[in-house]
Amino acid sequence: MAITSEHLAYEIDVAARTVMVVYIGELTDNEVLRFYASLMAQYPDAPNYDYLLDMRYTDWRATPEMIARLDQIFRRRPTDHLRRIAIVRKSLASTNMRQEKVLHEGLNNRAIRYFSDMAVAQRWLRSPP
Repeated sequence: MAITSEHLAYEIDVAARTVMVVYIGELTDNEVLRFYASLMAQYPDAPNYDYLLDMRYTDWRATPEMIARLDQIFRRRPTDHLRRIAIVRKSLASTNMRQEKVLHEGLNNRAIRYFSDMAVAQRWLRSPP
């Protein structure tokens, strides 16, 4: 797993077209933005991959403004087809309705699901769309 900071690590499976990102500890919005900008610079095809976001080790939440900024980073290299984002949290109770709504409204061309079990999230990403 590649470490980009003390709070973010990632692994890319090119064959499966999946990026796994692990969020750890206290994160700032700027740190997350820098991470995704760097990822897009290193891997130009990354917007066309599915994402598994392991957020079991952080309490960081994306605000509507943050989602808009992330969407701008991804839109620089638009995708032609629907991609999926699996978000794994310690418990689904830690994911509030507002957060879900913000993500669904902010990220176009993405199917987003929340999970509390990593294996279930991985199976969903491997299943046919």
